[in-house]
Amino acid sequence: MIIPNEFLLNPIDFDTYHQIHRDFVEKYSQDTSQVKHYQYIQDNLERTAWVLNNMHLEKKLYNILDQLPPIKMLAITMDSCGDASEIIPLIHSITEASEHITLEIYERDSHHALMDLFLTNGARAIPIIIITDMENRVLAKWGPRPAEAQALVTAMKESDLSPKEKTQKLHDWYRTDQTKSTQFELYDLLKQIQEQYESIRN
Repeated sequence: MIIPNEFLLNPIDFDTYHQIHRDFVEKYSQDTSQVKHYQYIQDNLERTAWVLNNMHLEKKLYNILDQLPPIKMLAITMDSCGDASEIIPLIHSITEASEHITLEIYERDSHHALMDLFLTNGARAIPIIIITDMENRVLAKWGPRPAEAQALVTAMKESDLSPKEKTQKLHDWYRTDQTKSTQFELYDLLKQIQEQYESIRN
């Protein structure tokens, strides 16, 4: 699949994405009563900061980054998404570590046409990471969360935990995992892309 150019209008980079959220929290910090999702966004900023300050790229993932052809990672997300606060800063760190990868971030609710190409069981689940070549040909898709985290979420659907308790358990899992599961799953996808690239070159 090649993503139409008209679906990829107005991407933002990570610094812009992060600054928008910081500005939002600062603007409404004195009066949150009229703002939807304020607490979610504030919590997400704290989680993002933790990942940026504590995450380390796994060696095998880091080593493959310079073996890749030029590619893009398209991240579909939104500011109130808890999983995104754990995953998007990792994607940023991966792209920062490789001159072969460009990150483009798309807010889900202003890019429905793009989002609807990558539904999860019919739903607009996020974050979704789409890996493409520079002509927007889709090479891989990942998301909305690593398999072990998804298994936890699925199991908690049958539990008596409150929504707040479920959210806490999920982020406790992310904190214990320290992005390793996401890194290993992304490594597997990037390894496949690298092998395909090498086979074409040879």
